[in-house]
Amino acid sequence: MNLNPARTQARPVKIVADFDALVSQEIGFKLHGESYILKPVNTEDSMRLTLALERANKLSAQREQDNSVTLEDICQAYLDFISPLCPQMTMDTLKQMTLAQIHALVGLIIRHMMGLTSEDMRESSVDENGEKKNSLK
Repeated sequence: MNLNPARTQARPVKIVADFDALVSQEIGFKLHGESYILKPVNTEDSMRLTLALERANKLSAQREQDNSVTLEDICQAYLDFISPLCPQMTMDTLKQMTLAQIHALVGLIIRHMMGLTSEDMRESSVDENGEKKNSLK
């Protein structure tokens, strides 16, 4: 039985991924004319956020089935998901958001948790001055 490695260290290896580039950093978004910042995500945060999002989804599904869950319960579950990365998010702000805005924010947080930076995502929909842009990267 040959237990020698298939490759030797002397031969160069093609790098196919740079995981150092996936380090989380702060990113911002605008909502109702205000700027918000999502803090960097570490592994512990990521696990907690995943559980919070699962809880929000379960509550939403349960409400559709039997109405035993209040909208306040669902909003609190989403706030529990959002606020660890965006402490400036309040219940009042969350309740003023449209469903499309909430889903877009959840998607942004998920991409942020995956280590994607704003450059990796669809090019920002607004520039540094808050002006809308329509181009894709």
